Amino acid sequence: MRRNVTVGTTSLATGATVRHDESDLAGSTNLTTVLLASSAIPLVFPPISLDGARHVDGGNSANVLTLHGINRCDAAAKAAGAPPPAIVLDIVLADRPLASVPPAETLGWNLLQLAEREFSIAKGGLFNHELRFACNEGVASRINATIYSSVGSLKQSEMGCLDFDHGDRIWAAGHNASRVDAHRFYFCPV
Repeated sequence: MRRNVTVGTTSLATGATVRHDESDLAGSTNLTTVLLASSAIPLVFPPISLDGARHVDGGNSANVLTLHGINRCDAAAKAAGAPPPAIVLDIVLADRPLASVPPAETLGWNLLQLAEREFSIAKGGLFNHELRFACNEGVASRINATIYSSVGSLKQSEMGCLDFDHGDRIWAAGHNASRVDAHRFYFCPV
């Protein structure tokens, strides 16, 4: 089954998210260029030129394009004279959603631990805010969402990404971080 797709990049000229839908990605060269731009993490990879402007990782302005996807499905149904359809959303996150911690644990945190947690909360609120619209328990929706996120995480170590002498350890660390957890829920946008 053919599915629609949207890839997001961030324009360095405007600071805004630029959405690239399947019609924009039709040419293989354009698809490659958009995917490179979408994953061009600032200061790690160079910006990519698209349509006369430089673009970087889409997560810098909007990690998730959930509402855009829902609106596209509804618009297509409306144009065809059909009722709003059942929608299946597959959301792939580069990092894990913020995990809860026991309240008592936060009482012993030092200033650095508090700052890290506050940054994580702010980042999640800014970039993944559309993922908060899970329906209340017992409420069904025409929108079924699945969030795919990594199970593990890469920890800082003495090894760098170009440390060829420890390839087996780097491979094992990457395998651990790339395992995927799927969280399914009914999505109820406001």
